[in-house]
Amino acid sequence: MTIRRRVYFALVLVAIGPFLLAMDLGGVAADGVVRWTDFTWHHVSANGRRLEKAALLLPATIAGLPGTHAFQLDTGSHLNFLHGGAISDVNADAAAKLVPSPSASDAAAALTGTVAGASMTGEPFTVIPAYRAIFTRGEPTPVIGTIGLRFLERRVLVIDYPGTRVALLDAGNPLPPAISRKTKFFPLDYRNGKIYVPVTLDGQASSQYFFDTGSSLFPLMTTRDEWRRLTGREPEALGNVRYTVPSWNDVWMETIGAPMLGQLGVGPVTAKAPMVFFINDARFQVDRMPNTRGIIGNALIAADHAIVIDLPGRRIGFIRSKDLARE
Repeated sequence: MTIRRRVYFALVLVAIGPFLLAMDLGGVAADGVVRWTDFTWHHVSANGRRLEKAALLLPATIAGLPGTHAFQLDTGSHLNFLHGGAISDVNADAAAKLVPSPSASDAAAALTGTVAGASMTGEPFTVIPAYRAIFTRGEPTPVIGTIGLRFLERRVLVIDYPGTRVALLDAGNPLPPAISRKTKFFPLDYRNGKIYVPVTLDGQASSQYFFDTGSSLFPLMTTRDEWRRLTGREPEALGNVRYTVPSWNDVWMETIGAPMLGQLGVGPVTAKAPMVFFINDARFQVDRMPNTRGIIGNALIAADHAIVIDLPGRRIGFIRSKDLARE
C-alpha cells in the first residue's frame, strides 16, 4: 500500500469510526452495553377467567410485509413457523407472495427482516398456509408466526421477565460482564428437538423436563401418573384447578392442576408447593418422547428472574432481574 493510500485509509477510519462504534453487534453495542427490546405478554381466556402471561410475543418485521408484527416465542417448538392465515388477515397482497396456496402442504420460506431487534437473512420458516393461532375464542390474534429453537441455534437469548425485555446476541459474541459475572449457568441437553433443563422435584434431580416458553402459564406440566405422585391427588378430586386452553389448530384441551407436595426447583430457582398440571386429553402424551416426563413453563422463573438460553453453548443461565443494569 502506498503512503497516499495509507493516509486516505486512515482518514476514512477517522471519518466512519464514530459510526462503527455506535453500531449494534448482534444484540450488544460495541461498548458492551446490551441492546434490549421490549416484549409483550398476551392473555388467554379459560373457563371464564382471563389468564395473563399466556404467550410471550416478540416484535418482528418481514421484508414484503409492511409494518411491525408479532411472533410468539416457543422454545417447545423445534422449527420456526409462519402462520399463513394470520398473514392473509394482515395483508392479502403480501400473503399472496409469502404464503403458498391454502391447499398446499406445509412449505418452506426464507424470510429477511428482524426479530426483537436481531436481523435475519434467509431465515428458514415452515409455512402453515391457512393457520391462525387462537388464544381466546372469537378474538383475533396478533400473532403471525412462531419463533422456535431453529432460530436460537445460532443465537443467545436473554429474557428479563420482570423487565419485559429480551436481547438476542449472535453466537460467538461474548455476554457482557454485567450479565455473565452474575449469572449461574447449568448445562442443557438438546435432544428430541427440545431443550432439557436441570430440575429438582422435592430434592430429587431429574433430566426429563424440557423448557417450553409456549407453555408459559404452567410451572410444571407432566403425565397423569406423575401428577398423581407429585400432588397426592386424583384428577376427580374437589379443589383441583381446571383450565381449558388452546393448542395447535384451534384444538382446546382440559388441564388439571393442584399444588405439588414438596418443592420444585429449576436451576437455582425454587418454589414450595407450586401448581402442577397435566393435560386431561389422550391426544397429548408428553412421555411419548424418549426419556421425557414433562414441561417447565415460564411461570416459576418469571416472578423475579431473567434467563440466558445459550443453545450454541449448550447451557442455560439464571440471574435475578434486579441484578441486571437498567440502561
